[in-house]
Amino acid sequence: LQFETAAIRELLAEKLGGSCRELVVKRYRTQVVAGTNFKVHAEADGKDVVFKAHRPLPHTGEPISISEAA
Repeated sequence: LQFETAAIRELLAEKLGGSCRELVVKRYRTQVVAGTNFKVHAEADGKDVVFKAHRPLPHTGEPISISEAA
C-alpha cells in the first residue's frame, strides 16, 4: 500500500466527496484472492476512516480500487 498512497488518496477523496491531502494508515488486514483485498483503518486529514481496497493481480494491468469508505 505504501507505494500506492497517491492513487489511494485520490480514490478515497472521490469516495468521501472531498479532498484527502494527508493519509496515515494505522492498521490494515490483507486477504489474498484474485489479487489482494485490504481492509484499512486510517486517518485522512485528521478524520478516522475505514476503507476496503483491492489490488488486482499484476498480469491484469488494472489499477488498485476502493470499494467502500466510511
